[in-house]
Amino acid sequence: MDKIEIEQKANELREASGIEDIFPTPFDAIFRHIGYLYGIIEKKHLKKNPGYSNISCWLDRSKKIIGVNFSEARQKRYFQMAHQIGHLLLHTDAESESEVKIDYRESKNSVFTDKPPKEREANYFAACLLMPASEFKKQHLILRKNPFLIGDYFDVSFASVEIRTYYLKL
Repeated sequence: MDKIEIEQKANELREASGIEDIFPTPFDAIFRHIGYLYGIIEKKHLKKNPGYSNISCWLDRSKKIIGVNFSEARQKRYFQMAHQIGHLLLHTDAESESEVKIDYRESKNSVFTDKPPKEREANYFAACLLMPASEFKKQHLILRKNPFLIGDYFDVSFASVEIRTYYLKL
């Protein structure tokens, strides 16, 4: 799927969820719209099940749950939830439909490189969902290209802002 189609799907989801002009992205409205729940692996579960600490996020299509690890930074949890929503909406082939998808923590930050196409697509979807192009360009000017202020506005990481800036050629 090309970037234009991915951007369009993210914008359509924001509109259908009634949040096209609300920032940071209110996930509760999105989850209500798509009929999914979101869960968090909390600290008490991490202590009881040490193997959970390596799980970053997961998508369970049969139970309609998207979950994230509590110990991740808030901005990273938001990006991961948006990423899993991307898988849900973009990857509807038979193989994806039946899977429980678990993403494990990585030792390096490789959001858009060294990843299979479906992972890159889900990452791009997440960026589009959290930082729609039109609003991003507007805030980029208003906030004088300051990636920290832009990150605060969208509640995303500095790295997410830098990558979005690059892909929008700003």
